[in-house]
Amino acid sequence: MTANTPQIFGLHYSVYTRIVLLALAEKGVTYDFQTVEIFGDSGVPIDHLERHPFGRIPVFQHDGFELYETAAITRYIDEGFKGPALQPSSARARARMNQVINVLD
Repeated sequence: MTANTPQIFGLHYSVYTRIVLLALAEKGVTYDFQTVEIFGDSGVPIDHLERHPFGRIPVFQHDGFELYETAAITRYIDEGFKGPALQPSSARARARMNQVINVLD
């Protein structure tokens, strides 16, 4: 892994982790993945609580920058990496997109 390679902490079966991985795939971004078992008998690993104060997944790290919350991560991926735009360009279309995402979530 290089400093510029994003690192994802999560579980492959998590819907929220999959959303982040899909955004990375659509942008053509190579990443490193680290499985973090937050549902095990021992609970959330202590080192993961340092990455996410609520112990949730996914967590995204890139070049010394760390994010949690899927919406924030996917917007960073869209705006921070080359590749096709993942969001509409107009304010109204982006607002509708966010509305639909929030209803489905």
